Amino acid sequence: MRRVLAPLLGVLALGACASGPTGTLSGKLVRAGQPDVDLGGPPAVDNRAKGLSDEERKPRTSTFGTTVESTDAGLAAALLTELAQPTVDSHLLVAGEYRRLHVFDAAYRRYVLAAKKAPKRAEPHDGMARLWRDWGFPDRALSAAYRAVFLDSESASAQNTLGTILDVLGDYDEARRAYEHALMLDPTAAWASNNLCYLELRLGRLSEAQSLCEWSLRVAPALSPARNNLALTHAAAGNVEKARSELMANGDGAREHYNVGVVQMAAGHFEAAIHSFEAAIRLRPDFSAAKAYAHLARVRMLKGSN
Repeated sequence: MRRVLAPLLGVLALGACASGPTGTLSGKLVRAGQPDVDLGGPPAVDNRAKGLSDEERKPRTSTFGTTVESTDAGLAAALLTELAQPTVDSHLLVAGEYRRLHVFDAAYRRYVLAAKKAPKRAEPHDGMARLWRDWGFPDRALSAAYRAVFLDSESASAQNTLGTILDVLGDYDEARRAYEHALMLDPTAAWASNNLCYLELRLGRLSEAQSLCEWSLRVAPALSPARNNLALTHAAAGNVEKARSELMANGDGAREHYNVGVVQMAAGHFEAAIHSFEAAIRLRPDFSAAKAYAHLARVRMLKGSN
């Protein structure tokens, strides 16, 4: 089981689910969708009236001279909302958009501002906890996560965030308890049950993981990380064809073919993996990871035939 499972955990596109509908866990989490509206550049802002310094309002410039504020529709829309109504909720909205774009310093400043305006609300601290986690500092995230849980003991999202951080820190027993607590608070929290599924999967508890993934999909059939994790449980049990069936149920896109190829390659089915990677490349010609793995699968197939 470990021979097949270990190569998959860091390679499959979308492994675990995050704190509620948004966020990341070790680079394998669901992200929120981006609004389709394009508002152009960010509006002019009176920094003094909004509680942010000039430095905090400074556009984030890319190497091509553009700014994320002017090129990302979701962030532009959030900034416009914040300009019209500089509330705690609008600051949290902007923080979430900056976090999605990995502009962590700007996101952090918005969370701090929201926490100052509403010191008894859990959401700013929950957001800061996710931010520190995504930034690669889970030890710093822990205090913010506990603060969020303290401020809102009924929040399934805050409990789940705490679980993801404990998970990253390797405290699996406490992470499991936090996920289970989130599910007790919100029995429909498919994202928490999926995180618990992924935890049990990594610990080799395949039966428990499979049951949790299947339950997650009953509650939220469109939760693709849960389907990916269910596929991983089948792959780890040696049923590659069933894993393939689950992965392709997500759709017929390049990512699905790529994920199937990864599973097939980890199981030693190199020729089948090559076909899957090639299918992914046909759908997305610039899919560099699929090209790299297709080459690696050919090399391994040739070595095996010698």
